[in-house]
Amino acid sequence: MADLHAAPPTDHRFEASRRSLLARPATYAGAFVGFAAAMLWLITRSQPQLMLAFAVSAAVTLDGIVTALALRNLHVEVRNPSDALAGYPLSYEIVVTGVSRPVSVSPPPPLKPFTVTVLDSTPCYLTLPAPPRGVMRNLVLDVRASGPFGLFEVTRRTRMTFTTPLFVGPPPLRHDLTWPYQTTMRIGLSPTAVVGHDLFRGVREYVRGDSRRDVHWPATAHNRHLMVKEHEGTGSIAVRVVLDLAAFGPTSDAAAARAAWLAEEGLRRGWLVQLVTVEPIGEPPLPPALVRPSDMVAIFPPPPAGARTVENEVKTPHQVRRRLAAAVPGQPEPADWHGMTRIISTNGDQWL
Repeated sequence: MADLHAAPPTDHRFEASRRSLLARPATYAGAFVGFAAAMLWLITRSQPQLMLAFAVSAAVTLDGIVTALALRNLHVEVRNPSDALAGYPLSYEIVVTGVSRPVSVSPPPPLKPFTVTVLDSTPCYLTLPAPPRGVMRNLVLDVRASGPFGLFEVTRRTRMTFTTPLFVGPPPLRHDLTWPYQTTMRIGLSPTAVVGHDLFRGVREYVRGDSRRDVHWPATAHNRHLMVKEHEGTGSIAVRVVLDLAAFGPTSDAAAARAAWLAEEGLRRGWLVQLVTVEPIGEPPLPPALVRPSDMVAIFPPPPAGARTVENEVKTPHQVRRRLAAAVPGQPEPADWHGMTRIISTNGDQWL
């Protein structure tokens, strides 16, 4: 394998390794045939043997030169979605320019079999297996091209930095849960102000997790299924979800998925939901230097230089999943809270 000097990239968001030129088995077979024909010509001085040796040498040389120049001016653009769910395949729009021959585009090992062939600069789509939870800021792809006779293959590893980060959030993981009694919080009022459970508004159908204290028995008897009281006032039912992750990995992703379901369930019920996570501070870590196309690429990003506790209200499932996508290992330090608090961690979940 030989390394050829690469042209400097024209866009700071696009990086490319040196070109790696690889001779295929047919190349060695052709070279052996040409060498044998040349040796026979020296002995017999036969014109056909000389022509065979010359033709084989010319084909190998031409194929090598064309292949080596195929990716000289390579440029790749990737258009990514802004949000995705871990566990679901993800498609990227790929645009390849500056190449003179059809190329194949694939991720590094072990995902190399997921390949798309690009014939020209027309956009195409590359669908890859589900990415892990996290914030993706770049995509690494290997681009390959062959010569006209298929004797050589040239490869370049490329890295495209996204214009906008890709937030891969956890899919909500429904799980059995025993809700505590749902008291209300006073929002910006004095301790003597009227709160939600002090004013009765009406009744509604029972939802799993509602307190038995709120069952409206006359309405239940009339409708023949459980009905609960609805309250009205200046207070709100509030739940705080604290995510405590020990490390990256499947166990942490499962904890984040449980946190996603709990937060979204609270939003569905119309509650005030606060999410507490640990998130990195400052600039994201620099990605590792590009390696040879035959080498593996790390799946998990390098750890952040620092982290802090983020404690904010979330109002939509979209916000929940983005926050959980950015969560990193660390022990959160939440402030005082007067509503329900659920700590979700890799070691188990509990109410406070």
